Amino acid sequence: MLETDQKASEPVTENLIGIRFTITDYGTIVRAGDGSVIGIYPTEDEALEDVRERCMGVLSSTKT
Repeated sequence: MLETDQKASEPVTENLIGIRFTITDYGTIVRAGDGSVIGIYPTEDEALEDVRERCMGVLSSTKT
């Protein structure tokens, strides 16, 4: 889980290899380095799990 020190009304942004996680009252917004939205998730755990799965899929598809 991302460690955050926040009040519920203040969005918090964390970086993970060019991917930004913005945690709000409504859920976690995940953005790519260019600012495009990758996904919106109800919890930060779900966001992290999906991003990990996507990254592992990209890594495994680049192996020859």
